Order: sequence, then structure tokens, then C-alpha cells
Amino acid sequence: MRPWIKICGLTTPAAVAAAVEARVEAIGFVFHAGSPRDLRPRDAARLSREVPREVLRVAVTRHPTQALVDEIAAELRPDLLQTDLEDYA
Repeated sequence: MRPWIKICGLTTPAAVAAAVEARVEAIGFVFHAGSPRDLRPRDAARLSREVPREVLRVAVTRHPTQALVDEIAAELRPDLLQTDLEDYA
């Protein structure tokens, strides 16, 4: 049985291409100002344009504002949202 693999923190076309070539199941883009791998949603969308549909695009967030979640949804349109939020009031 093959493990399910997601590689996060991708910030360059070369890194995305290497992950796809390695046949990962998912690639993660980090959206947190405190991270050295922080991206803007439009930059993540640009990086993921050539990624095959079978590779999931994951938006990885930490303490996101609703405005950031909305921007990620509109620009990147991720397959999954990974966040630390417990409750949406």
C-alpha cells in the first residue's frame, strides 16, 4: 500500500514541478504572515495552474481572518482548507 503524501510550503515553480514529478497526492500552499513560506492567494493560484487535477491543492492557514479565507477561496479555489480554527462565529 502506497502512503498518502502532501508536501507543504511550496513557493517556486521548480518546487511544485518536483512535487508533481514525485507523484504526491497533494501540494500545500501556506497562508500565514509569520511563515517564511507565506504566499498571497493569487501567487499560489499561479503556481498551481499547471498542476494535474488529480493532485489536490491544499490551503494551509494559521489563525486566518475571514477575509483571507474568502480571498483564498476566490483566487486559489483549493480542494482542501487546512486550518487551526475550531469554530466560525
